[in-house]
Amino acid sequence: MFRLIIELLSTYMQLMYLVAGSVCWGIGVLVLGYGAWVRIRERTYTGEVVALRKDGDSYWPVLAYTDAQGTRHEALSSTGSSGILDRAPGTKVRLLADPASPSAPMMMRDWWVLVAIGLFPLGVGYPFVHMGLRDLHFTWMTFAVGAAISAWFSIKIFRFVHPLLDARKSGASVLAQRAFLQAKLQARENLPLVSAGDVQAAVKVQTLRTASTRPFFTALGLALLLGGAIWLEREIDFLAHAAPAPGVVVRNDMSEGGGSSSSSYHAVVAFTGPDGRVVLYRDTVGTSPPWYRAGDNVRILYLPAEPSSIMIDRGVWNWLVQLAMVAIGALMFGAGALHYLRDRSRPAAQPLPQ
Repeated sequence: MFRLIIELLSTYMQLMYLVAGSVCWGIGVLVLGYGAWVRIRERTYTGEVVALRKDGDSYWPVLAYTDAQGTRHEALSSTGSSGILDRAPGTKVRLLADPASPSAPMMMRDWWVLVAIGLFPLGVGYPFVHMGLRDLHFTWMTFAVGAAISAWFSIKIFRFVHPLLDARKSGASVLAQRAFLQAKLQARENLPLVSAGDVQAAVKVQTLRTASTRPFFTALGLALLLGGAIWLEREIDFLAHAAPAPGVVVRNDMSEGGGSSSSSYHAVVAFTGPDGRVVLYRDTVGTSPPWYRAGDNVRILYLPAEPSSIMIDRGVWNWLVQLAMVAIGALMFGAGALHYLRDRSRPAAQPLPQ
């Protein structure tokens, strides 16, 4: 009986990993799908920020552009931001706008932010899907627990969707949606315009704030770039000279987290070394929940000349973290250096006439 309960809990956890990963992937796909829909449906124009409207701490740029027919349009952007340096009046921007409905253009840089937001849950969901599929065994218990989870989610979804479907059949939801979007657009159109003096004051404050943090930001990017490059070079050199060996996970060692941190589990792997002796290796990477279970077969990589240099072969994860570290460092350092060069070439701001 006790073994049955343990198997039920284990199956439930594996399926919930799949559910959590699938939800993350679903959110990411929806956001990326919306971004792709916007990119395909709308056209790219070169425009200019002609004014700013303010809503709390957010600035909403008023964009002006000319379409392919030569018609000039002026509309409030569909996205706002607390930053003003990249959307001050007079700034040239690339934007996306629907030729059939030019009242809600989107700045191209905001579209890229949307793509980044969509990619984030895809990366977050991968470990959950990987752990869910890795140890999931399709038995009668898997189908029973899966059916119970599906039934529970189906009831929850039905209770949420059923009123929406009824409202849609009656036409009330469409009218309510149109009224909501119209009211939202009207509220944005009624936002107060930011005066030239307020724009110059906000630009000055944000410029000083950015200038004070930019050296740290650039130095951090350079540190990540150099550290990641050295780490990646060592990892590639290790993989080029390492010898493979089959291993078996014999247990998971738990290491207590400090403070509020949760415990992590390190796989202990047994494999046969080059001299024929059995070697026990404790993985340096700890995860919670455990990445491996006792009895799992893994591939070990080690240097024959240095028996202490050992790692579990995780495929692309052997070098993906280091590559991401290099990429993030390069972006941070490049952005800091680019802004520094741009500030040096930018003429000094003229004071407003009294």
